Amino acid sequence: MNAQSTVHSHIDITETLARLYLFLAQIMDRCVSEAARISYPEAELQSHLASTRATVLDMLSVNQVVKA
Repeated sequence: MNAQSTVHSHIDITETLARLYLFLAQIMDRCVSEAARISYPEAELQSHLASTRATVLDMLSVNQVVKA
């Protein structure tokens, strides 16, 4: 495995962090709004969150501090 395959681009990192921010906003909206809770099903939210979490953990796996 070479360095290019393990290092993620700034665009990928920014996209993933934006997804996490969006999920946090959606979760907060679901806490205060019944309409938001109905319009975005819990299973779909959890599925996307798990996918994003896996992506973040993959990105962090190349960091020596995170490995320790």
